[in-house]
Amino acid sequence: MVKEIEEQFFKEYRLGGIAYNAWDVVRHNHDLGVYAQTGETPEPWTTYFKGGYKESLKKQVDVFDASIILAPVSAVIEEIRANIESSEGLQRERYLTSLLTPFKAISDLAYPDRTILVELHKRKVETMSDMKHWSKTKDKKEAEKQIAACKWEIERIDKDCQRQVDVAKRIFDMCHKPIEDKDDYALCIFARFWGLLHTYAARLDALLLEYNIDIISIQQDAGIWILTNRDITLLQHYCGSMQLARKYLNELPKREVKPSVVSSVPSALPLPEAEDIKTSKEMLTVEEAAQFTGLKTSTIYKMTSGQKIPHSKPGGKRVYINIKDLKEWLLQNRVSTTDEIQERAQAYCMSTPKGKQRKK
Repeated sequence: MVKEIEEQFFKEYRLGGIAYNAWDVVRHNHDLGVYAQTGETPEPWTTYFKGGYKESLKKQVDVFDASIILAPVSAVIEEIRANIESSEGLQRERYLTSLLTPFKAISDLAYPDRTILVELHKRKVETMSDMKHWSKTKDKKEAEKQIAACKWEIERIDKDCQRQVDVAKRIFDMCHKPIEDKDDYALCIFARFWGLLHTYAARLDALLLEYNIDIISIQQDAGIWILTNRDITLLQHYCGSMQLARKYLNELPKREVKPSVVSSVPSALPLPEAEDIKTSKEMLTVEEAAQFTGLKTSTIYKMTSGQKIPHSKPGGKRVYINIKDLKEWLLQNRVSTTDEIQERAQAYCMSTPKGKQRKK
């Protein structure tokens, strides 16, 4: 296999590459790390992040040729095509995975619900299991200490989860909206390479469809995501026609759709009170409200922040929702059944003179 051209593109997303270095500055300057920043940055890093990085980053950008991805006939995609045709079996499987691995860091940032949050979810489940175990032990003093530690760990995991979701949303907004501060060179470059990655993902998807290969399945197996939803208009462009794009999609082998952890966690987490939520609890956490309604946790947070669901913040931070208020909200905008509509129509016809019916 020849990988010379694809490597020119891939290396910019690895340690020391353009996208990696630009993100390092953006992460620091916009506080987008895994944990919120605390304290001051020591020298010489303060000078570097304030603008010292520009000279070295510009040198990297000046020698990078974006046409290997953006040209009507992409040199990267054509090299990948040749490698696919010259491989088969396990060799091809490993090669297809290698087309995603350079983007692992960005995948974790952009799609935490499919990557990092999965691991945090596992940790939360394990901690809850430990807490349940300690609640049954006879040594009450030790049990109280261990249960308190478990609760602290669960709170920390919840904060980490929310941090990841918030960072992903901010990155998406920063890369898809006009950049207000044109002097923010690192952000401009990172947004550019974010766009190049999405172009690569769309073109790679179109190429793989020609060989009846589903990029979604490859991403699920690898745990690395660069494309979560297909844009049929882009597929039409890269495949040659809408008819051909749809033909390729229809011919793909059926796969099991694995929901993202954001949608699966609320119903999957074995919360201590989960069995009795519907009957005994009066105040619910956001996670419990998500479990009760079947909605995503992020959706509940969005509804409360938009003041669309009544809620309370006793400490000014953690959100609680009264289950009665939640039930009332769920019953809003009730849609009548066909039978109910027909019954009302018949009742109206029986009680209203024909002349008045026509005027109305």
